[in-house]
Amino acid sequence: KGFYAVNVQAICDSQRRFLWVDTNSRGASHDTTAFLSTKLARAISQGELDKRFYLVGDDAYKACLEQLVTPYGGAHLSVRQDNFNFHCSRSRIEIECA
Repeated sequence: KGFYAVNVQAICDSQRRFLWVDTNSRGASHDTTAFLSTKLARAISQGELDKRFYLVGDDAYKACLEQLVTPYGGAHLSVRQDNFNFHCSRSRIEIECA
């Protein structure tokens, strides 16, 4: 599209402090592709992340990894699913603000 870009994959805590960053993917890369190419994704898929911990991602990461929580898709959600999506979104907003 006439400009250079980088796909940034990042994790922050609830205080918006960056805990992990990867910038090895081109801007045109899909988020899932960029994340799955990281050492962190490989470590998680090999069971190296403590099972007590989960990452929260948006719907671009749907079914990416077992320990990656994503929102429910679709327009006709149950109250339970809508509540889950609300809280999932509230967790994700920290990285957007960071």
